[in-house]
Amino acid sequence: MSEQRRFSEQRVKFYAAQIALALGYLHKSNIYYRDLKPDNVVIDDDGHAQLIDFGMAKSNIPDV
Repeated sequence: MSEQRRFSEQRVKFYAAQIALALGYLHKSNIYYRDLKPDNVVIDDDGHAQLIDFGMAKSNIPDV
């Protein structure tokens, strides 16, 4: 992000979809990621978004 001031709309959609899929997977795995912010999303060498910093995540929360 520091190299580019802005992303194209297509690239933003790609990253947003990856983040949504990651959150969906975590939710299905009964893990609740509670610290979503730009600092906790990194782009790997292949150009894919990854979530980091699971310090505030909760797991095994019973269904209500």
